[in-house]
Formats: sequence, structure tokens, C-alpha cells
Amino acid sequence: MVLLSPDGGAAVNVPDKAASEGEVEGEGEGEDEGEGEGEVEGEGEGEGEDEGEGENEGEGEAEGEEPSLIAHVDLITPLGDVVTGTDSATACVVIAARAVLAEDAPAGTTPEVALLLDGVEFPSTPMNGVNLLTIELPAGTAHTAQAVGRIAGSGEEVFSPVVPFKVKSAPDADGNGLADAPFAALPAPGMAWGAALSENGCTKAVSMVRLFPDGDDNLQLLSYPGDNSRVLAVKVPGALLGPGEETVLVAVMACDEDSLFLPDTEGPPVQDRPGDPVPSGAFLFLTLLTRENGAVFEIAPARLAEFPLEIALSGMKVDAGYSSGLWGWPASLGLDGTGPRMAPGDGALWNRGSLLTTAPPERNGGVLLARLTSTGTYAPFQIGRPPRLEVTPGGAGHFSFGIVRLNQAETRVFTLANTGSEAITGEAVIQDASGVFALVRPAVYTIEPGKTAEISLQFVPPAERDYAAVLFLTGGVDSPFVMGVSGTGSAKPPKLGTVFGCGPAGDGHSSPWADMAVVLLLAVLLAARRGRGTVRNRR
Repeated sequence: MVLLSPDGGAAVNVPDKAASEGEVEGEGEGEDEGEGEGEVEGEGEGEGEDEGEGENEGEGEAEGEEPSLIAHVDLITPLGDVVTGTDSATACVVIAARAVLAEDAPAGTTPEVALLLDGVEFPSTPMNGVNLLTIELPAGTAHTAQAVGRIAGSGEEVFSPVVPFKVKSAPDADGNGLADAPFAALPAPGMAWGAALSENGCTKAVSMVRLFPDGDDNLQLLSYPGDNSRVLAVKVPGALLGPGEETVLVAVMACDEDSLFLPDTEGPPVQDRPGDPVPSGAFLFLTLLTRENGAVFEIAPARLAEFPLEIALSGMKVDAGYSSGLWGWPASLGLDGTGPRMAPGDGALWNRGSLLTTAPPERNGGVLLARLTSTGTYAPFQIGRPPRLEVTPGGAGHFSFGIVRLNQAETRVFTLANTGSEAITGEAVIQDASGVFALVRPAVYTIEPGKTAEISLQFVPPAERDYAAVLFLTGGVDSPFVMGVSGTGSAKPPKLGTVFGCGPAGDGHSSPWADMAVVLLLAVLLAARRGRGTVRNRR
């Protein structure tokens, strides 16, 4: 999901693809005449595709008006009816949208996105260019979702198509959060199942979505209950599904192994973890169910090897001094008379064999990215790095004061950074037979993981000659760090010059991952389905 350009378009697909561009049917299946009352005008008065689009887009580009800065606004979810268990009085519904700027929009243009439920704007959470709203809605109710993009000060408003949806119920007799009959509960593409339950004090969030088999990529978002910053985005490549193939994506999040699999069974043993779970991370279960001739089974692994799933998990906070990685454990979704049941593989271990690529959250603004060639269980773990001193300047083992005027004190400050996961306690010692170098700050330090300390070294040359000494810095796995220091005394003041360079500005340590932070979660959204209708207003 990283590998797409931010100017691509995510979009919306109407629940009934047979509906015209100007209308969206309220039920999404379009089989019941009574459901026609839910029809919502999505684009304007045009009866046909070309006519409907022309009227709406023309509104924002009439003669004398400034060109639009927003190309389109896409409602990412919901794309159809939302279903929950019959024992649940409410369903947790995620509404998400993003605005895509026009190609000629000036650099620095930032669109604002508002989310509308039943025509009323609700507060939402902006996250890497996507706006999210999680809301509980009563079962048995009908609603509409829409998004509007605005540019502050321009008066421009660009609306997504209106998507009508109903909150329905379906059986979950065993109470494991999964629909007993996934394809019966989700009879039409775009429909989604949602459930949340608590196991051992840990919340478990479940999502099942019926995918569109039209060759376009499918995207599903799962927000962790009570924490909108923790969002799982799963992209299913369109090429993975055959034409007309019936497929349901199953995604589950929980805070530990047992809570992920309960009440069906226990999860992988805690003692087998390859490291500590990343704070604000999640344990995940992912699989794809397909139906053929009435039989339901998990998708063949060979197909995923050719067309991997892509995931983004946001909101993670890796501890200072730790490195993180995504690990997998084989797991399956069995189907018996009472419905789907999750089970971890016996005799397995956490491994990284099914990961094609992964980008850790500590390099990506808290977003983990991965491409998966197998379904199963996944979780991010962190492993502590050994405590090690990094010294600036002089990290290469030598520092020169250059030419200093006689009897003039020249002081340099050195920063000591602890890049490991344990505290470093040590001291600085200067070994100088000539006595011209001296530590002028307390030489003893304790540096916590991810923190820094400073020491100051002074050079006062009494004669015109070269001087040298050795600075020892203790603490950490490479203790002591040894740095040679040197300087030259001169009766004449040193010549000053200007050095011009072509290196990076600032500290010179910027990472390409840091520059991509805004793109990370957006990238998965770019493959989402584009809404064909866009309504523009100017105030």
C-alpha cells in the first residue's frame, strides 16, 4: 500500500452497479420494490451517465469562476449495508473519506474534509489525509453517508456521492463475533459485518466485508474501539479475485493472542513471542473466504503468493531503543455447523516467512506497512537494541579544534546519545600529557534510552605547536568509546572562511521514510473505489 502516488484516486462504488450515475439504491441489492424509497440523488438531474456528470461538474467550472482546487472527494466506507449480530442492539460504523487535489492545485494546498451522517456534519479524526468517524447506530435503522471537501477561504465545496445504507442483523449463535453464515449475512458486494466484544479485559474488533469482484482493488478499514488512531487498512488486489467470484474478507484485531482467538480457543503461547508487543499495536487475524457451488472455503495460498495482501497498521508507538518487525503465526478459519471458528496452527512458531516487504513504524510516523503472501495471524513485536553511545561531533573517532590563538580558550560541546533500550551510566576521561585539554562540565552521566547528554571539552594552547590527547567515554556495549582530539596553537588569529556545501539542510540525517510519513496510510486508500459523481458548490 505504500507504493502508490498520492495524487491517485480513491473512490466510492455505489452499492448497486446497475444504478445510473444519478441514482444510488437504498438497499444495495435492488431486488425489492419497497427498497426503492431509499433512492438518493447522487449527482444531479441528469437521466444518463454523461448528462448527470456534465451538470454537476459544470457547476464548479462555469465561465468566470476559478478552477477547482479539489479533483474529487471519495467516501471510502461504508459502501453498502452494515450488519451486526442479532444479540447486538447497535452496530459500530466507520465512516471514512478523503479529498484528492486537482493536479494544478498550488503546493501547500490543504483540503478540509467533513463527514456527514444523514446530512448532518459530525466531528471526525483527521489522520494522514483521511478523516474517520466511528459511531454506534441502532440496528434496524436506515442512514446516508457523504463527505464534503473544502479549501479554507475559497468558498469551494466538493461533495462525494451520497451512499445510503441500513443497519441490519444476522445470527452469531456462538458469540465469537463472526457471522454464522458470512455469505447469507452479506449477500451483496460492499456490505460489511462489524462486531466488538471483550475477552479477558481486552477488546476484540471484527470486520467482514463482501468484496467487489470487478477487477478493482478492494479496501477495508478496521478501527480499534475507543482508539481512532489505531486503524488497520487492508487492500485486496483486484487481480486476486476472478470475475464474479464471491469473496468475503475477514479481519480481526485484539490486544493479545488469547483475546484474538477466544471464545473459540486459546491463542499461541505467550512464551513463544519473539519480542515484546509494540505499544498501541495489535494482534491481527486475516483471511479470505470464497464460495463456489455452495461450498465455502479459505482462498488458496498459491493465489496470495502471486497477488499479496497489503496492510497498514497505524497508531503504534515503538519504545525508544527498540527495533520492531511484523511476525506471522499460521492460523485458519474453520467452518462447521455453528459457523466460522478461528484456530492457530499447532506446533507452529512466530516467523517472517510470509512477509514480502515490511516498513517498521519507528521509521514511518507510527505506521507499519507490509505485504502478506499468506493469511493467518500477524503481530508487531519490538526487540531492544543494546545500549550504545553515539557521539556528535567526533563519531568517527577523531575531532580537531583546528587553529586556536595562543592562550585563548576554545570550547566544544559533544552530544552523547543512547540508541539502545537500556540506560547507560559512564564518565568522560581526558588523557592529556600536555595539560592543554580539559573537561569543563561534569564528566559523569546517566543516559536513558533514546535520550542524550552533553559534555564540554576546552582547549587552551600555550605555545605555537600541535597538540593531541585522547578522550575516553565509558558505558554501553562498546565501552570505552575512544576519540582522538587535536588542536594547533598559533600567535596569529585563524583565518575565517565560508564553506559552501551541497548536502542536506539541517542535521543532514533526514530519512526518506520520514518524508513519506503523510503518504503511508494514504497509499492504501489510493486504490479504493472512485465515486463516479462529484458535486461542486461555490459559496
